Amino acid sequence: MLKNFIPVILFLFVFGCSQNSPDERVVVEVDGQKLTIKMIRESVDSGMVLTSNFIMEYASQWATEQVLYKEANQKGFDKTEKVEKALEETMRGLAIQELLNSSVYSITTKTISDSVILKNYTSSDLKNYLKNDIVLISYLVFDSKEKANKFKNIVSKKNNWGTEINNFSGPSTANFEMVYKDEASLPYIWKKISELKQKEVSSVIESPIGFVVVRLWQKYYSGDKAPFDYIEPTLRNDILREENRKRYYNYIASLSKKYRVTYLFSDSL
Repeated sequence: MLKNFIPVILFLFVFGCSQNSPDERVVVEVDGQKLTIKMIRESVDSGMVLTSNFIMEYASQWATEQVLYKEANQKGFDKTEKVEKALEETMRGLAIQELLNSSVYSITTKTISDSVILKNYTSSDLKNYLKNDIVLISYLVFDSKEKANKFKNIVSKKNNWGTEINNFSGPSTANFEMVYKDEASLPYIWKKISELKQKEVSSVIESPIGFVVVRLWQKYYSGDKAPFDYIEPTLRNDILREENRKRYYNYIASLSKKYRVTYLFSDSL
């Protein structure tokens, strides 16, 4: 969304009838500059639904910004020293970031080998140990206690969580299979979860997020070695961050030689 929205009194909302594609329809026009549905779609999240109200609000903001920018240009504010300096700094920052993305930060977590991750995990580094209790659970959230109880009763009898999730006809509002959680992520139902035994299915837990049925697979306590699949994403990010830090300083060192960086001051000044 465009920032600094100022409502406009006169708002032109035109859907051109002559365009072949619906996305080419013109929503608003300011002094010959047109805003189309396609332009709006390209500026928002890809999964967002463009409702009529959203389009009208977006178009109003776009038109407001256009008339303000045109007026600023007419009065010469686009050429002031302050604006030109800010523009230069913005372009400088964008160019530097593009350079670093291309020359330094081109590696990703996927390029880090599994052997490097495993070596890091088997070390005695304190970051590989849990600071808080965590649990490995599966849980479903229902919008009614009746549906939750029905599922709980079926699972308790047949003792096959995975199969019953697929077979259960009652819809759930959320389904989480084999996820790690701590108290901070599920504060309202943590006490009930922590009381479960391994592979036990909970009774229906009423909570702010809905009616929850949980199956506990494993408990891990503060001070335990973190499960590998739990900590692996963190290890990958940490290794990537350290690798990028090394690549950055090596790159700067090479550029300092290329462009002859010479410091002409001392702490005695």
